Amino acid sequence: MRRFGPALLAMLVLAGCSHGSQRDRGEEDAVLYTIGLSTDPYGDSSPGGFGIATELSQGAPHKVEIRQRGLGGSGGAEWLDGGLVLVPRPAPPLRRPVLYRYDGRLRQQGMAPIPRASGYAWSPRQELFAYEPSVPCQQEQRSLYACTRASGRLFVVREDGTGKTEVTAGHLMGWTADGRIGYFRSYQRAIPRAFDLDSGKTGPILPSWKVELPIWSPDGGFVAAVARTGVVIARADGRIVQTIPSRLVISMIAWSPVGRRLAFTTSGFPNPHQLFIVDRPSARARLLFVAGSWHFDWITWSPDGTRILLDDENRGRWLLFRTDRSGKRRTLPRLGGRPLWCCPVNSFSAGGTIRNS
Repeated sequence: MRRFGPALLAMLVLAGCSHGSQRDRGEEDAVLYTIGLSTDPYGDSSPGGFGIATELSQGAPHKVEIRQRGLGGSGGAEWLDGGLVLVPRPAPPLRRPVLYRYDGRLRQQGMAPIPRASGYAWSPRQELFAYEPSVPCQQEQRSLYACTRASGRLFVVREDGTGKTEVTAGHLMGWTADGRIGYFRSYQRAIPRAFDLDSGKTGPILPSWKVELPIWSPDGGFVAAVARTGVVIARADGRIVQTIPSRLVISMIAWSPVGRRLAFTTSGFPNPHQLFIVDRPSARARLLFVAGSWHFDWITWSPDGTRILLDDENRGRWLLFRTDRSGKRRTLPRLGGRPLWCCPVNSFSAGGTIRNS
């Protein structure tokens, strides 16, 4: 599980790969994973590279991998657009992530145009990185190994490294679905705001929205967020459709890449751990899977919304579910942590981290 500093990377958005570009190559069934990465917040991570698996539905995944000690640390590999994969390198010190191209094989494409940054996010329009550089904790400090902090300055840059621009002061949260940069000014009062690159104006994420930064449904018509009382589902203008109460911690919420279906997971202490499906924004949640005291904390939707892959780390397996009422499932070998199905990557919030496709 990705370990962030206090509120530093509390909410981070990364866009998924483009739906068309992968389907044109017949790789719509590709799942990206990070070798040795834990998705259990109480587990130990030892990242050692990353891989991409295909043909999951056939029960014998085909995989290609890049293995290197520490590669994929600080959060795990991410899909970008057009079959690009962004892979963090181990820290300290903070270093630029590596870009790989996937076309059935994995080939290194160079470094991402992100300097030593405490947080970064790929825009939903798939054209810009937003990032917040890191700086030494003290001006007189000579090395970045011991201590760095977020600078409180936000920049954007194109994938090819051109167009670097400082946009505003604040701490990065990610991107909103309409292409604004989400941020907050102060750790003491982390109120979500959004900066519009076109107008240069700042405004609220959503009118009268009082819960965490929401994630948008694929058509932009609805949002979902985790609140203290459970899962909140609302229209895009902030009008609440329903609140799904939960006495358990909500671990993750994720919209299907197609339609308006939402999945969420819960974590009990010590049990139960559950996976629910909401078939439409106003529908009652239905239970798809329940575990006992063992923890699971990661799901990803298939591109067509018919299946969900669950990382059952503590049982050493992946579980592949049909999302209809049959509840049929298949057990697969666990190839790595934080699996992300391409394309597009689901809009999800997990472990205090926000992402939008």
